[in-house]
Amino acid sequence: MKRQLLENLPKLTEKNIKTIPNPFDFDDIKNRSGRIASQYEPIRYIVGAGRLAPAKGFDLLIEAFSKLDTKELHLIILGEGAEREALQNIIEQKGLQNRIHMPGYVQSVYAYFENAEACVLSSRIEGFPNVLLQMMSQNTKIVATLSAGDIEKIPGIVTCPPHDSSHLKIAIEKALSNDTESNRAIFDTYLQSRTQMAFLERIFEYL
Repeated sequence: MKRQLLENLPKLTEKNIKTIPNPFDFDDIKNRSGRIASQYEPIRYIVGAGRLAPAKGFDLLIEAFSKLDTKELHLIILGEGAEREALQNIIEQKGLQNRIHMPGYVQSVYAYFENAEACVLSSRIEGFPNVLLQMMSQNTKIVATLSAGDIEKIPGIVTCPPHDSSHLKIAIEKALSNDTESNRAIFDTYLQSRTQMAFLERIFEYL
C-alpha cells in the first residue's frame, strides 16, 4: 500500500510516510467466543475464512485440499459471498461434498480456529488480513500466502506464493507435520506488539 501511495502521489517522499501495522482487538475474542456447530465437533478439519470472493483464493484452497494425501481431514470455509455457487460447483465436480463444508457466517469464528488442525489464508491479494491475526491467536499451525506486505515478516507461520494451489498444498502439509508447540509463545509475543495501545503509541511517536 505504501508503494502504491507513492506511485499515485509522487509529491510525497519516503520520509513523509510511516507504516503502522493494523492493531489486533483482543476484546473481539471475548465478544465472538462460543462453540463450533455440533456436526463439526467429531471431525478433524482445516479451516479458511473470509468473503466468498475470487480475491480470497478459496478455489485454490479447494484445489490444494483435493490433492492432500490424507482422506481423513475435512475443510471448513467460513464466510459468505457472491462466489458461493461457483465454489459449490467446484466441490461437487471433485466429489468432495462430504468433506468440504461452507456453513456461511458464524458468530464463533475463534472456536473454529482453535479446534482446527491448521488454519489457512489462501488469498490472491490482501491489504493486511486481520483474519490471519485472529487465527494466530487461537492456533499454532498457520499457513498463509504472501498476498500482502509484511506477511513474510511474521515468525512461525508457513508461507507460500499466492495464485498457486500446488505450493499451497505443500505448505499445508508442512504445517500439519511440523511440531509447532513453540509457536504459541511466539505468536502471543507478536500479537502483543499489535495491541490497540501499541498502535496509538506508534501514532503519537510519529506526530
